[in-house]
Amino acid sequence: MYILLLLLSLIFGVATNPNYFYLREFSARDNHYVYDMVESGANLYLASNDDWMYLKNITIRTGAHTYTLEKLLVPNDDGSAASIPIPGNFSIVTTNNNTVTAKLSGFFYFTTALQAQDPTFHVFVVQTTRSVSVTGMKSTVVILNTLLKASLLDGDLPHRTSYVTNIKQSPNTNLYFHWDMPYDDWKSETNNTFFQNPIVLKKGTESVRMFFDHVEPLQIALEYWYFTVDGPVSMDMENKFENDDHYNATATSTTGVMISYYYFYDHFVNFQLDWSSGGVSGYFTSAFIDDRDSYLEIKLDYYDYSSSDKLYQGCNNVGVLSYEYQQAYTLSASVLQIGDGPFYIQYFNFAGDLWHTSTIGNNVTSTTPVPTTHKNGSSAVFAMEFVVLVLMVLLLS
Repeated sequence: MYILLLLLSLIFGVATNPNYFYLREFSARDNHYVYDMVESGANLYLASNDDWMYLKNITIRTGAHTYTLEKLLVPNDDGSAASIPIPGNFSIVTTNNNTVTAKLSGFFYFTTALQAQDPTFHVFVVQTTRSVSVTGMKSTVVILNTLLKASLLDGDLPHRTSYVTNIKQSPNTNLYFHWDMPYDDWKSETNNTFFQNPIVLKKGTESVRMFFDHVEPLQIALEYWYFTVDGPVSMDMENKFENDDHYNATATSTTGVMISYYYFYDHFVNFQLDWSSGGVSGYFTSAFIDDRDSYLEIKLDYYDYSSSDKLYQGCNNVGVLSYEYQQAYTLSASVLQIGDGPFYIQYFNFAGDLWHTSTIGNNVTSTTPVPTTHKNGSSAVFAMEFVVLVLMVLLLS
């Protein structure tokens, strides 16, 4: 029976993808074995700011070792998250009652075995504040957010978020932020990027790297996300929320993000203008507006009283770069209805002459729609995992 289940997992590739499970899913009734969904050789991480008194009542058993969860709350010396190696079978035992368990907000994150063995692969958990720094020539860094504990009442308030500031990188490096978790193809996957520095613009056969040495604070209200970089980088992260519905940019040449997380009200960004030079302004967008009666509208207003806008309606667009060769003073983003679908916007305004001469007219749009399997999780992987689970239930019943 075990051999058959193992073969099913291998055939469908279940064991070669990362995974996550919420603590509230494991009740006190019995042991919960999830070895069929976790690859042998993976690492286990905990993203939680739950009370350690409850976490110490949860026991992990894997191989010949036993651990209690509160041990995973203490980070490594470099600030990265502590982990537990998973050599084989895996089970969870809890002495918390079901009322306590239902209120737990944390979740387990499992890497693949390949990622666990990769010295350039790192995981950080944002509980309160965290400085994230890597020094290698190529790095992948997974960020796990914990429950946002805020007293203010705000319609935009997300469940989890990381507030990213003070990004320090060399102009010679390439930094990319990605939604979702890094799957087995994460080193070649490029269609889930929501922020990049620099941004590459093209004019005919020429291209120019537009590097921003100033980046606005980034409100990344996702359960988890990751970044890739080809050089040293450091940044600060905090578990906090700042309302940015009406935001004033803090530099002339700058970039920032808007990310929908179920509730999204109209957002506005007011840019600073440099009247003495030309420039470029625009946005890099991925939008998944599944309802054909819904839309996302992004609009740029310019100092000469002209404007441009783009409508994302009833379709999926991945990595759409739109820009014009002039500075903008305002960018706005609006949706027809709250919760129309997830979208990611990186906006930018750059003061200065990118080329000494420019023959390209306004309203330049570069569109590269790419079919994505990582919209907000891997639907294909989920479908295969569901098939495996059904087969397992039938075989074990």
